[in-house]
Amino acid sequence: YRRKVGGNEDAEFFDPKNKEAAATRENLAWTVLNELLEWLGDEKGGDVGIFDATNTTDERRRKVLEHCNKRGLDIETLFIESICDDENVLERN
Repeated sequence: YRRKVGGNEDAEFFDPKNKEAAATRENLAWTVLNELLEWLGDEKGGDVGIFDATNTTDERRRKVLEHCNKRGLDIETLFIESICDDENVLERN
C-alpha cells in the first residue's frame, strides 16, 4: 500500500515531525488492517494474517486490539516485537 501511494519514500516520510506523512502512514495502517480483517472474516479468506505496521506503543497496540475486537471475529491477536541494535543493519534500513 505504501509503495502504491508514495513510491520509494526517503527518511523524511518516516520523520515523526512530518505531520502530513504521519497522517498518511496512519491512514494506510488502518486501511490495511481493515482489509486484513475483512479477509480473515471471509469464508474464502485465510486463517492467519500478519499486520506489519509500527505498533510499538502500548496505546497503539491497545487501539489495534480494540479495533480487532469490535469486528466480532473469532480471532486471536498477537504482537511480536523484533529488536535490532546492529548499527550496520539499521543504517542500511
